Amino acid sequence: VSGTGTNTSSSSYVYVYVGGLVGYQNGGTITNCYATGEVIGTSSFSVHVGGLVGGHEGGSITNCYASGSVIGTGSSNVDVGGLVGYSGGTITNCYASGEVSGSSSSYVYVGGLVGRQNSGSITNCYATGAVSGGNFVGGLVGYHTTGTITNCYASGEVSGTTVGGLIGFSYYITITNCYATGRVTQISPGQYHGGLVGNNQGGTVSNSYYDSQTTGQSDTGKGMPKTTAEMKQQATFVGWNFDTVWMINEGLSYPYLFDTSKPQTKTVTEVPCTLTFKLSSTRNLTMLVDGVAAGATVTVQCFKADQFSAPNPPFKHAENLYKEKLVITGTGLEGLNATLTWNLDSGLYANGTAPDKVYRVSEGAIAGEYNVTASDNTVSISGVTGFSDWYAGTATAVPVTLSGLELE
Repeated sequence: VSGTGTNTSSSSYVYVYVGGLVGYQNGGTITNCYATGEVIGTSSFSVHVGGLVGGHEGGSITNCYASGSVIGTGSSNVDVGGLVGYSGGTITNCYASGEVSGSSSSYVYVGGLVGRQNSGSITNCYATGAVSGGNFVGGLVGYHTTGTITNCYASGEVSGTTVGGLIGFSYYITITNCYATGRVTQISPGQYHGGLVGNNQGGTVSNSYYDSQTTGQSDTGKGMPKTTAEMKQQATFVGWNFDTVWMINEGLSYPYLFDTSKPQTKTVTEVPCTLTFKLSSTRNLTMLVDGVAAGATVTVQCFKADQFSAPNPPFKHAENLYKEKLVITGTGLEGLNATLTWNLDSGLYANGTAPDKVYRVSEGAIAGEYNVTASDNTVSISGVTGFSDWYAGTATAVPVTLSGLELE
């Protein structure tokens, strides 16, 4: 997607809005949308360019993402963001992953998610792309005046004049439960820079951190510096909600926003060992692991019905499978003897019927079949010696044999 505007006289001003989905949004809502292509905006005056929306003047953007690179060039104000160029509304549960860059002979506001945010709020969002530009550059937001940023993070490298791992310039905003990890490079010595915030004017920063080793920064008072090892420990993040908002693979990953389809990895510290994995904000998988050596790891991913297709074969009636798949893998699991227990959600029952079977599928074939009794919405199976893809369902799912015979 590209857009261009050119002044035709000294009295005419051309404001260009370019977005991967919407050029200009004035109020209203954008929900459950995405854009993946490169977005380029140029103007001989002012330009606002976003991977999803160019200009967002009020209203809300929820559950959306953009993955394409975003480039903005102009001679006056230039706002460039991985998701939104200029925003004056609310953005919730969104992310951007593309590289973002901007240039101008005047002011340039460049952010991994939003170039310039004027009031409004950003909640439960993140950006991962590299960000580069001129005056105000941030891994999440280049320039933010009033409003709030809550439960957000940025991991992309950033370079600019006033530059921060999360925000380049903040003016009377409240930043809560956020972090940044990307390398911070200042292109004009003597200007403002920081691991989390480049220049903080009158705002508050609470329970927010940055990785001092990866960002290359050490400033305090506008974000707390921590080592990489500390940033991968849940105990570092005081006051954060690790039940329904955040998740972390202890000692292995930075925190990430709640998403059970992402790998959750736990390490066996002693034998036997009980490991707990989240299947939703209210449901867990508990695994009692025995027979392996300390140091073994188990990784679980939980996929809902709209995130996978049940293999058919090996199931003749895949529609009778529980509407959830667990993908379980690991290292050092020789001699494994495990018991798995997890909570069920009646809303995910196949055809309204609680499952009475659990099937383990490996390389397209049934590798294990377990009879279970769902009691108080809980399923438990023991004697597990290997992991792969797991499906719960009813006996009427009917496994298909390797010989190709279909059993009625």
